[in-house]
Amino acid sequence: MRAQYPIGTLFRLDVKLIRCRGTPLLYAHHAAAFKRVSIEEAQRFITTMFGEANAKASQ
Repeated sequence: MRAQYPIGTLFRLDVKLIRCRGTPLLYAHHAAAFKRVSIEEAQRFITTMFGEANAKASQ
């Protein structure tokens, strides 16, 4: 995967929140499906899920 996508490529994948030794982490299985997204798609998703203020903060 590293050879296919340059640093900074954006992906959307399903994750779950887990705790490891008391530290919260986002976990996705190494074989989980993912989708490459554009910056516009990522911003739209963030705005839809978390609101306008969060979308602007992530830029």
